[in-house]
Amino acid sequence: MAVGNIDGSDKQGEPSDIYEPDPRNVRLLKWAVIIMGILLVLGTVVVVVTIIYRASNLPQKPVGFADIEAVIPAGATVRSVELNGDRMAVHVEKDGLGQILIINVRKGRVDGRVVLKPQGQ
Repeated sequence: MAVGNIDGSDKQGEPSDIYEPDPRNVRLLKWAVIIMGILLVLGTVVVVVTIIYRASNLPQKPVGFADIEAVIPAGATVRSVELNGDRMAVHVEKDGLGQILIINVRKGRVDGRVVLKPQGQ
């Protein structure tokens, strides 16, 4: 009976039962490492491309505009103002009759008017 040392060799300096890896397991391990490496590289590429895409498509800063003159009837009052994108709607009322002015803030002009009339007039 041969007694081995801690380093795996017997008394004469020759290795006793050295573990031989199974070639099938080594092959599976190699493929697993290759596949995980490919997934790691692809994931990194996707993250970098996503960052570049989102950075290049940032919303534009709002453009300032010059003074806009919108003519409203004398003595009329502004009831409300709403802004949506490049358009501003101003609700103006005088003597119970109203108008909605559609103003293009980017181009600095009144695009249209909606006259609000009571039914029957």
